[in-house]
Amino acid sequence: MKKRKIEEKVTEVLTEGEYQTENAEDAAVDHIHSKYEIRQQTELDPIAQETRIIRKVVKNDDQLYNDYMSRIENEEN
Repeated sequence: MKKRKIEEKVTEVLTEGEYQTENAEDAAVDHIHSKYEIRQQTELDPIAQETRIIRKVVKNDDQLYNDYMSRIENEEN
């Protein structure tokens, strides 16, 4: 009885919604839960690289702003 309910639930989960492709293999991959996804490891992390670039630009801009504020303070004194 319990096994039958589990099978019904699995069938329901796998068949709910409309398939965007007619290929059954592609449709099955679309329904795989995220914990079963295969991920590739890369040598370089593009997000980390982009973050370094952004921080460098922000640091440069921050330094320019600090220099500007120093000049203004010196002019006021």
